[in-house]
Amino acid sequence: VYTIESIYKLKGKACDERFLTAPIGCKDAPYLDIYRPMNSSQRWILIKNSAGLYQIRSLLCAQNNERNQFIKHSGSDNNSMAYFTGGTGTPFQLNLA
Repeated sequence: VYTIESIYKLKGKACDERFLTAPIGCKDAPYLDIYRPMNSSQRWILIKNSAGLYQIRSLLCAQNNERNQFIKHSGSDNNSMAYFTGGTGTPFQLNLA
């Protein structure tokens, strides 16, 4: 289980709202918020596929048995928001810091 932090928000101007957060109910888009230790809304399960890419699953959504647990993003529209979906999510490439 991991916490996901925005490096862009960290390296640009100093910003406390840089940790990926799942909304309660998992119906709205994930968002960036201040760090909240011991809060499952900022905990993520990374599931590696055979191509070495990862799907991102919300621990909060999984614990609450929400229908939508995985992050999905089109990848082709720079201004589009990520959202939650059931089943599987978009595979992401994750680089070590």
